[in-house]
Amino acid sequence: MQPQQRSMTIIAPVVRGREQSLKDLLTSIGRDIEGNTHIQFARFPNIHFARWTVIPSSSPQDSSGPPSLLAFGTDHDGPDETLIRDAVGGAIDALDAIYSHCESWPGPGDRGRAAAYFLSRRIPYGARHIACRGRTVQQLKDAVAAHGRMEAYVDAVVR
Repeated sequence: MQPQQRSMTIIAPVVRGREQSLKDLLTSIGRDIEGNTHIQFARFPNIHFARWTVIPSSSPQDSSGPPSLLAFGTDHDGPDETLIRDAVGGAIDALDAIYSHCESWPGPGDRGRAAAYFLSRRIPYGARHIACRGRTVQQLKDAVAAHGRMEAYVDAVVR
């Protein structure tokens, strides 16, 4: 059975005045994806790709204008609800560190409310591209590893 590959985008308004501390946190995570102390993406083997970005307010000087937005996007295997449940179950402290910068974040105390927060902020996508249709994250990792072993063998034999 082929895995159901999905894309998901979640948008949350950022609390005014918290934009820079959020950007600093996301930058620290991005500098060391595998070893940062906030979130260990390897614990989520169904994620092909994930990213956060802060979308600046269109009127940052006007407190009555729209706030900045935190956008989270992912390409993953399986239903959105499963990924959100797994993330809330396995990375609630990291999610709290990030989303405590956002309006209406319920905090880590109630994982059900945290999951509902994410589910209610999903936006539909208009188009998406799947490069390796029907392949799980693990199958892609295995293929890359096999390619590396084959390339090393050929290099050793040809030289």
